[in-house]
Amino acid sequence: MGLWLSNERTKARRDRINMIGKSIQTRLFSAAFLVIFMITFGVGITFFLSSRWYVQYTARKETEHLIGMVQSESDRLSTDPAYTSSDSKENTRESSKALLRSVRLQLRDQPYNGIFLIFNSKQKLVFPKSSNDRNIYPVSALEEQCRRMIQSGELISGKTSRILLSEDFWYISMYVFPSSTPVRAKYFVSVVQIPDSSVFWNYTWKLYLAILLASVFLSSFLVWGIARTISVPIQHLCLQIQRINGETDAQIQDSYSLNELEALKRSYNQMEEMIRRSEEEKRQFFQNASHDLKTPLASITGYSQGIVSNVIKDHQKAASIILSESLRMTDLVESILSLSKMDSHTFDLHPTDLEVMEFLDECVDIMSTIRRDCVIHLEAARPLMIHTDPELLKRVIQNILSNCLRYADHEILIRMSTDGNSLILLIQDDGPGFLEKELPHIFERFYKGDGGKNGIGLSIVWTGIHYLGGSITAGNRAVPEHGAYYRLLLPLSF
Repeated sequence: MGLWLSNERTKARRDRINMIGKSIQTRLFSAAFLVIFMITFGVGITFFLSSRWYVQYTARKETEHLIGMVQSESDRLSTDPAYTSSDSKENTRESSKALLRSVRLQLRDQPYNGIFLIFNSKQKLVFPKSSNDRNIYPVSALEEQCRRMIQSGELISGKTSRILLSEDFWYISMYVFPSSTPVRAKYFVSVVQIPDSSVFWNYTWKLYLAILLASVFLSSFLVWGIARTISVPIQHLCLQIQRINGETDAQIQDSYSLNELEALKRSYNQMEEMIRRSEEEKRQFFQNASHDLKTPLASITGYSQGIVSNVIKDHQKAASIILSESLRMTDLVESILSLSKMDSHTFDLHPTDLEVMEFLDECVDIMSTIRRDCVIHLEAARPLMIHTDPELLKRVIQNILSNCLRYADHEILIRMSTDGNSLILLIQDDGPGFLEKELPHIFERFYKGDGGKNGIGLSIVWTGIHYLGGSITAGNRAVPEHGAYYRLLLPLSF
């Protein structure tokens, strides 16, 4: 027993976890949390990479800037008349000394984050020499490295290189004074250390982590609240739908702040109204069908009892009435079954080619026997073939003619024409026509008009013609004519 209870609790706990995981609020929160975390993490990585690139970029630019300054000063001196009056070696030496003095002055007057080394033609260091110089950094290691690179040809004038010295990376660039004779300042070398960005991160990662956690927490709290503003109204809407289940009026009257929920509410109300109307139509349908079946059944029962008890002497007449009522009841049941099959799209069609004029002649011959005093005229422009189900179309035409024969005074007219790939049949009678209030309900099942007649004949017409891919309209003929008309539109090929 204890084991069973434990399993049930475990299962219930698992179900609750699954329900939480499938909720809109959890899904929105999880997605937003992941996006926020990825963005924050991505910003950190981007900042780390960009800061690393920036320190390298600034170090390189500073290295190249000072060498460019030296080259510009050298170009200026090369055009100075004091050093170009002759091509003597002495003028070249003096120009080199002037360049050395100019560079030393500029290094003293402006900040410089690197180390500047000047060698003579024999690769002997001539700057820096004393503590009065701007750069007092120990230069012994760099001096040896630069001397080796000059001698080996690794250090090229105007080209910036990166070197590793004492576990630190440096940018190094050189300018060579153009001279074929020994001069005091021959090689001008600029060296700038590349800052180690990892040192910066060692100091800032805790701050970044705190910012990351704070932003994720605050953003998650905000996203959770926003997700609740979506999930709570949806839960409220679901509870309302469950609460009104089975009630007669199940419309939701509450308003929602979200447009999507308002649209969902309207859709539900429309669906509920359609279902309620459909249920009402079904209830009315079965009520009227039962009423129509009750009348012939009562007649059959009464005449049968009269025959059995010998109350009715004319057995032939009674049998004729019983047969007539039985046929009427059979026709009603078949109509109900046909409607049901067409509503559920299970009515079997057997389309075939038929000549419309011959088909209508056959229908007219059958229906003309109902009323001898009413003439049915058939007008057709030319022979026409149509591909459709003849049995269902015959039932549609006969139901319309039956209704016309019931109300026509003397004649019924059938006109046939075409419109593109469609067949148009216009059926008119010269009876009183429809009342205005009856027009919207002509094809409703078992609609009962002022005449007291109800049935499903025209409902079969409406459903059948649409089942064949066509359409139908009905109304009253235009003044001065009188009577009803039915306009059928059928595709020539079904």
